[in-house]
Amino acid sequence: MIKKMKKIVFLIMMIFVVPSIAHGALSLVTMQATNITDTTATLWGRISDLNATEGTFVDMYAKFRYSTNTGNQFKTCETLLSATEVDADPPPLTGLDFFTDTFYNFKKVNLGPLQQNTKYYYCAVVSSTADFSSGVLYGNIVTFTPEEPPDLVNSVITVGSSGITESTATISGKIIEDNPNTQVWGRFRYSENSGLSCASLSNAKVTLKKKRLGGGDFSFSSVLTGLKDGTTYRYCAVGADNSDFFDAVWRGKGIHYSF
Repeated sequence: MIKKMKKIVFLIMMIFVVPSIAHGALSLVTMQATNITDTTATLWGRISDLNATEGTFVDMYAKFRYSTNTGNQFKTCETLLSATEVDADPPPLTGLDFFTDTFYNFKKVNLGPLQQNTKYYYCAVVSSTADFSSGVLYGNIVTFTPEEPPDLVNSVITVGSSGITESTATISGKIIEDNPNTQVWGRFRYSENSGLSCASLSNAKVTLKKKRLGGGDFSFSSVLTGLKDGTTYRYCAVGADNSDFFDAVWRGKGIHYSF
């Protein structure tokens, strides 16, 4: 009789400790931080379930843990030393349908202010409860270091214009960058209004972005259409190391060109 009691108690304990978030085969991944500047960064997490069943919807809550403690080199997300916690940005992770969409991303945009040239350890955390009291799943630890973007403002050149007609013109630019591992994107700002610099051109429009393929200097051009006859336009080249032109943006230095 005593042996049977022990077995019953053991089974009850096993049922109690199973996290309520254990649905299908949930997996949480901490992704690489993006848009890293000298004082801010965007943190990312991804939750997925490859074994979800049709008609099952899940509500979750997400946050991030981060720290600069150098003792975290061999720690896990759960045991992260000197950790600060921050909620993920909206929208909330409600009504997740992993059968239709195998994964969902969540993020914290512009975390900061951060310490420049300091290594940060961070990880994503999700839970089935708003207070993270149960059903908690921890992601892997990822590191990043806030650094000042490279000063490449002199590497963007507004070359000139050509093929000017009553309503069209071709404008050209060049980005000096010899590192083949650096992403290089270019586009132009142009306006009927004037400004003291490229960044201050008022009511400026932007052309479609173009990406460098391969290494070496990047020469690019755009054809402007729908221009007003007899109107003076100011324009300048803009370069960046990312397709969203969020950070490390370089603009042609000095006076912009006109036609």
